[in-house]
Amino acid sequence: MRHPSCAVIAVLPLAAGCIVTNGTHGALQDPGHSSVISATRVDQASPPAQAASSSAVEISQTPSTSPGPVVPPERLPDFDPNLVRTLGPEGVRKLEVAASICPAAVVHDAGKLRVGCRACPPFDSSIGPDGQVAIDPTGDDGFYELENLIEGRFTEPGKTQVAAVFSGCEPHVANWGGTLLAERHGAVWVQMSYRSGFHPARCKTFPKIDAHDALVCLWETDHQSSVHWLLDTYDFKLGDDLHPESGWDNLLTLDDNSVSGCWNGKQPGSMITANQITDFVVQPATSSAPLKLVVSVQFSRGPATPAYLAKCAELQRDGEKKTKKPINPATAFKSVSRKLTLVWNGKSFTPDASSKLVMKQFGIEIEEPTPQASTCASRDVSENVIRDYCKNSMYKAIVLKNANGLIGGYVLQPSIMDSPIPYLDCNGNPLTSFHIFASDAEKSGSMKIIEPLRRAFPIEQPLKCGNGF
Repeated sequence: MRHPSCAVIAVLPLAAGCIVTNGTHGALQDPGHSSVISATRVDQASPPAQAASSSAVEISQTPSTSPGPVVPPERLPDFDPNLVRTLGPEGVRKLEVAASICPAAVVHDAGKLRVGCRACPPFDSSIGPDGQVAIDPTGDDGFYELENLIEGRFTEPGKTQVAAVFSGCEPHVANWGGTLLAERHGAVWVQMSYRSGFHPARCKTFPKIDAHDALVCLWETDHQSSVHWLLDTYDFKLGDDLHPESGWDNLLTLDDNSVSGCWNGKQPGSMITANQITDFVVQPATSSAPLKLVVSVQFSRGPATPAYLAKCAELQRDGEKKTKKPINPATAFKSVSRKLTLVWNGKSFTPDASSKLVMKQFGIEIEEPTPQASTCASRDVSENVIRDYCKNSMYKAIVLKNANGLIGGYVLQPSIMDSPIPYLDCNGNPLTSFHIFASDAEKSGSMKIIEPLRRAFPIEQPLKCGNGF
């Protein structure tokens, strides 16, 4: 299942000439005082626009009035030596990336220095690098932390790239952030893509069959005090900025409702679950064994006993105090530790036989392999779609294409909010529909068809009908 809404910090080589020790620019200031370190930047021409192809039925292409791509600097700022010493190697590497792609900043927070940007990603020519590193920016400047860097070859072998995990402008429903893909060009980094909502805590890389790297990530979300532990994979070669979910696969989800159970009127005897993913290890493939993930988990489940309800009461009392202490109602239950092994089959990770037995024992859902996307593809718009939707006031037809211009299907956007969203194949025949208020099982079944289709045909273009339609 692909999660609709995920880092070990990698060590990157420092660019030659990026760090100087002459202190010619502003020294590190005390908290509450802002200073900047300056450098120069060079202009870069925007890529030429592609000409739209003409046909009887055309795909509309609205001219973009948004700012252009980020203009990378000619070189990085000369970082102050005091700042370099205080940040350490990991912090400096973050600052190298930030100063290449955005208006960079460093902030003092609880005795630590945090590196980030004064604008939230994705960046463009209006909010790209400005040749400065602001120390504790104030006023109208915001701060969006670059939390983690993971080095890899995420789009093709031989590239030097990083997945930069940002705390961004996204709301709670979009996981408070996203991940930016950047590639090294000489001494600086260039923004390649931004996947909003993919906001992991910890990631490692693993190689896919064509030798590019994908990510496996551990993170957790909290919705109305219910915690969900997620182990996901992410492939930057799938999807794009508009469809970040196309690169996303959920391998395992464990839930913890031990805190929300305290607030939701749980009665004695109600079942409480406090499961957790604690760690994972990537085991490389060998000549005799495939690539594997070994996942450490804790299972804890039981009725709402008096001991649990007493912990809930303690938690409620503590919530009314100014100074709070950590109280975990899950400690009222006995936990069991297990290791699950997920084996790479060339397309995805699946639990081995013994892990399936453990998951079944503890009531954990085992995902079946996602079906392949429809192989239907066409160069021309379907006559059925022209006939049925060119003058249809109820639906707006969206064409799903790949980079070669082939059409794999259609999405019908309803004019009435919260209506089912139909999906058609390349011939205009019904595939499935998605409804936000459908049951979890119905939504899961629909997504097993929709997600492979969007992976194979990630480009959306509105249908524009020609004369006579």
